Amino acid sequence: MPTANDPSQSSIAGDAQIGLVPGNTGPGGSFGLPEGLSIPVTAKHKAAAAAFIEWWERPENAIAIYKTQGSLPCGASSLKQLSDTGQLQGGDVINQELPHVGPLFPGGAPLWYAQFSSDAQGLLNAAAKGQMSVSDALNQLSAKTAARN
Repeated sequence: MPTANDPSQSSIAGDAQIGLVPGNTGPGGSFGLPEGLSIPVTAKHKAAAAAFIEWWERPENAIAIYKTQGSLPCGASSLKQLSDTGQLQGGDVINQELPHVGPLFPGGAPLWYAQFSSDAQGLLNAAAKGQMSVSDALNQLSAKTAARN
């Protein structure tokens, strides 16, 4: 939202608003991305990763990261604090969406997901930079996916 409502970065500044994810009979479900903050089963330093995530999730750190880097906090208490102090555009809507957020993979991400996510990110980034067409990026991702099956 800060980027969308910044006139130096957006042609829709002042008109952007956050909305609830729609569902069939009211707000729908949404999910957190597993590559956001997680520890893969293949990680070599799980305790260090857990310590980092614990540090990142502390409200004072999450809020500082949001203010300096724009990364939206994962914790409800941090989001509420930002919203209550008027520092989070659309914070009231974000807080309404929180009860509808669940894991993308309730049992944990499958082993193939990390490589798929990396491939998708790289291809979409290349398309966004104009290094390849969107069609070529999707075709390559489709071929990589088919090769895994």
